[in-house]
Amino acid sequence: MKHIRTIRAYGTVLHMLTMLIICAAPCSAIAKNYEPTFHSLCPFTIIPSAYPTRYTAINNYRLNEFIQKLHTESVPDRAYVCADKKPYITTLVRRDIPSPQEASTLLIFSRGYAKKSSSLYEMPRIGGGLYNAHQYVCGGAIFMPCVTFDYPDDAKYFNFGQDIDQACLEVMYAQVKQVNPTAELILFGDCRGAHSVLRFLTKHPEASDTIILASPLVSARDLIERISSSYLWMLGGFGPNVLKNFMGWYFPNYNPHKDDLEQHLHLIKGKRIFIGHRLGDKVISDNSVYRLARALRENNEVYLFLTHDNKHPHSRLYDCPPFSRALNAFYARYNLPYDPLKAPVGKRSLIQAEINARKA
Repeated sequence: MKHIRTIRAYGTVLHMLTMLIICAAPCSAIAKNYEPTFHSLCPFTIIPSAYPTRYTAINNYRLNEFIQKLHTESVPDRAYVCADKKPYITTLVRRDIPSPQEASTLLIFSRGYAKKSSSLYEMPRIGGGLYNAHQYVCGGAIFMPCVTFDYPDDAKYFNFGQDIDQACLEVMYAQVKQVNPTAELILFGDCRGAHSVLRFLTKHPEASDTIILASPLVSARDLIERISSSYLWMLGGFGPNVLKNFMGWYFPNYNPHKDDLEQHLHLIKGKRIFIGHRLGDKVISDNSVYRLARALRENNEVYLFLTHDNKHPHSRLYDCPPFSRALNAFYARYNLPYDPLKAPVGKRSLIQAEINARKA
């Protein structure tokens, strides 16, 4: 029986790799150029329910209903949207960017990889930025107007936060600054989106003084090793090389020679940085996050929130209440918009996050 289980396990791994190769075949061509525009990035602004706004909207949707309509037909420029799992929390969703008269603080949300799935509870590729950011808003981790957008996730464009993702973030940043040049900007990145934010800051250090990183991807090499150890362990020492070769083939715009973010982190200075990480994350290793905290704390005020919550294998920190409470305490410390109910409760966690960063 033991041998049969072993054979079945190997068969499962080989089957998975075979299916990945088959699915990748149409996308394994040469690298493609991508020139983003503001409208092609599917931008939205989310206004939290507790935030004062002058606008009204007549349409009401659940989040997944709104996303589905976004795929199939035009949606209104303004609508009230509630999360499916928290229908009592309603936000205002808009296709524009708040003006200086409407908001003095804005958050730009940079999402992670969006799955190509029809599941109601997996992030869609079109509207994935709205979906991901809306979850953080409803989870209480974002308490200010939030501008979000999509990265291109087709295999021919996906590049782990490198050139194409940088171009997308630059387009969004430029548009926000053009509409609201006086706003204090906060950059919030989730997984691959956090990597993109960090790389963006090494080139544009003036962009923001406040950075939030949720389950940050530090390098694709680390991600490959972590995924291999979590899901391809039956291949032993061959796993990382197999996955590395596959990634290089499947994602032609990913350049391993540009996977050098850690060498440039010293360019990020004078920031206040909040990092959230789920210990034992199956995609982002603990060691990579510790290295990131050590590198950033040299020139910045760094907080490292750690949780043993294993409800999800990766990220989704919007579903971790202690994370939201600690983050609101962080906002309060720096006189940013915060939830007055969550911030006082999160003070102890914020202090611990400060200690974690020093010990990393």
